[in-house]
Amino acid sequence: MFDALYTNGLFSVKIQRFIDAIGKNHSTGDIIQIPDSNMNATLINVTSKVSLSYNLKNGSNTWEASKPWNQTVVKIDDKNITLKPNVTKNEIFDIPNSPLSITIVDINATNITIKYNPIPETVDLPGMFGQMVPTKISFNETSMIMDQNLEVAGKALIFNVTLVSIDK
Repeated sequence: MFDALYTNGLFSVKIQRFIDAIGKNHSTGDIIQIPDSNMNATLINVTSKVSLSYNLKNGSNTWEASKPWNQTVVKIDDKNITLKPNVTKNEIFDIPNSPLSITIVDINATNITIKYNPIPETVDLPGMFGQMVPTKISFNETSMIMDQNLEVAGKALIFNVTLVSIDK
């Protein structure tokens, strides 16, 4: 989805981000499919930023590929779109693009309490450059610790170095 700021019923994205996600040759009034979701928006203005207006109404069900659950629109005003997650207590969700899953522990009017479900001690996760990196994962009462250090981390390393030339 776009990294966007929602104000006065509109959200704006930088023009290059819009072109990368949607493509070129769009005009005011075009209806745009928000990437990796079931949501549409109407193109309002194009300058160095692109302004769009969500095409949502109360009761609309939405989904996004990056979210583990669907949501329902419960309120729309000039500054906010309020979404209610479609979850039930004890329901289990997989976290997209991750080996993790969560269980819904409790739900109230303002919060959802989740717990991470046990996973193998070491899993492969995407690293900085997209390669898969063995990652040790552990939990305590308040945190999830993800350690992508190699087995040699913290150990003394000895290298044999051969001097090939000296440039002056």
